[in-house]
Amino acid sequence: MHAGNSLRKAAAGIFLSRPSMILFRLLIAGLLVVAVRAEAGCYRPVDGAIIAQEGSAFGAKDGISYVSTVTRPPAPQTLPRASLMLYDGQCRLLHQESFDEAAGILLEPVALGSTELLQATVKFPGGSGASFLHLLFNRQKWDGVIAALAPTALEHTNMGGFHVGDLGGGRGPGIAIWDAQWDDGAHYDPHPYVLTLYRWDGKAFVGPEVLKTPGKLNPNLPDAVPAAFGLPFKNDTQPERFENLMSVSGPIGAKTPTPAQ
Repeated sequence: MHAGNSLRKAAAGIFLSRPSMILFRLLIAGLLVVAVRAEAGCYRPVDGAIIAQEGSAFGAKDGISYVSTVTRPPAPQTLPRASLMLYDGQCRLLHQESFDEAAGILLEPVALGSTELLQATVKFPGGSGASFLHLLFNRQKWDGVIAALAPTALEHTNMGGFHVGDLGGGRGPGIAIWDAQWDDGAHYDPHPYVLTLYRWDGKAFVGPEVLKTPGKLNPNLPDAVPAAFGLPFKNDTQPERFENLMSVSGPIGAKTPTPAQ
């Protein structure tokens, strides 16, 4: 008799009661919904937006997901709008920013020493007057949102360049940006250049250190600018790195984003 009671008690410990089973099933269903939502992504296209890029950064614990989109206006002569969104693990919006007349935004994880960053490069078309804007984000939040982490506006024309990483000369990690300085020459004639360096001390940018070329350099060779100062890095902003994003004339590259139905 006592043995039977013991067996029944053991069975009660192994098998859940009916209310407990219902709660257990709801919990599993909720986990599945969260898993499907995370896999599908946090953003749903609206107003004709096309997803150009999706990804994640900063690992599993404090990670974020990022999305860049392109929205084409009805008029074919009008330039598109590019947007970026950052979300936390529960799909809460941490940052949102849009850029009119932009061809696309390239988002990619980068590092400054041991500091993980997310870099956003906005491409503004315009033929010989094209330009690029760079934004840097880290995982730190202020009042529940993420703000761009940068010492100043990081923008250059297609005759300039940008670099994130080791700056050389014992400076350690940081960012470098350079561009041609206009004089009386034609657009693609040789120009004097200014290169600006910002060191990263692990918490903030330090600088700037401004370097000016003594002579003029060929604007078609942006890697020649850091080389002129004996610096080891090259231009990170190569046009071909945007080949899978949207251009003003339509999708280019092998991987073509599909408009939302």
